[in-house]
Amino acid sequence: MNAVRGKSPYAALVATLSVGLFFLFFASVCFGRVDGIGLDKAFGIVAHSVFPDYPISWTPAEEAAVLQLRLPRIVLSVLVGASLAVAGSAYQTVFSNPIASPETIGATQASAFGAAAGMLLGFSWLGVKLGAFVFGCAVAYLVYWCASRLARNLGSIVFLVLIGMMAASVFDALVAMAKYIADPEEQLPQITYWLMGSLSHAAPEDVWLFAPFFLTGTAALWAIRWRINLLLVSDIESRSMGANVRALRCVAIVAASLLTAAATAVTGGISWIGLVIPHAARLLAGNDFRKTLPVNILLGSVFLLAIDDIARCASAAELPVSVLTSLLGAPLFFALLVRNRRMLAHEN
Repeated sequence: MNAVRGKSPYAALVATLSVGLFFLFFASVCFGRVDGIGLDKAFGIVAHSVFPDYPISWTPAEEAAVLQLRLPRIVLSVLVGASLAVAGSAYQTVFSNPIASPETIGATQASAFGAAAGMLLGFSWLGVKLGAFVFGCAVAYLVYWCASRLARNLGSIVFLVLIGMMAASVFDALVAMAKYIADPEEQLPQITYWLMGSLSHAAPEDVWLFAPFFLTGTAALWAIRWRINLLLVSDIESRSMGANVRALRCVAIVAASLLTAAATAVTGGISWIGLVIPHAARLLAGNDFRKTLPVNILLGSVFLLAIDDIARCASAAELPVSVLTSLLGAPLFFALLVRNRRMLAHEN
């Protein structure tokens, strides 16, 4: 998809998204069940945590609500939204497929089974998250290893997709089996709620646990951002330009799978972001991965942060995040499809 003609230049686009994320971030701090926390007070609480000399004009309860409840949730939603969007963009580039997403190679489904197994075995929440992360990363590696072994010199894209589909189907079945044998009073509701995704249990330690994986995966993709575009052409053409296609593809898949597994481990299953946001980023910034990477980070952050605000404020009972991402993501994807139908038809 080419950049939209007549739109603002790329620098203005990034600046606009950055400013929008900044204001949405502080506006989100004001949303919650503790009333009386306006934008000025929320900014003051955050500023006081950084600069102790900042004058205090709030109660200890308001400070605790912002720093212990709202701020970790907001930061985590920003990081997870960015991670899923970046991972989806990397998968779509690696597979040269506009409908590729974090579910393509089964990492999301494997993480779901790891979490479900942890709940069945009575693990703590940290153990459940660790199980989700380990299963997601292990299956992504296993799928890539199998595809590389089977493909050899034939090109591994088709094998990656097909083996990934098989892995996703197997772990979907295992999750269904886990739900079938789970205790209907305690374990089954926990598994079902986790599968729908939620940021309601976000804590400061979740941010500290997730941040290194976010930085590692994003930094790896950033380091190869100027060469990953070569994966959009055939392997023969890429090699003729001096690219190590296998190494590029391996780094991109490992980084995207790391982001996916870590995000799924801390928030549960959140769908559509890894599929829709990369399309929106390409619509705004073009096909160049060097430009779409920052746009994906910003768009994914804004999208999930806005969705989470709706989830916790739309009704008395908090709505599951993945339900809202599906309800809003599917129409948005259809709108993008209609907007670019001629270009997609030409590509195929």
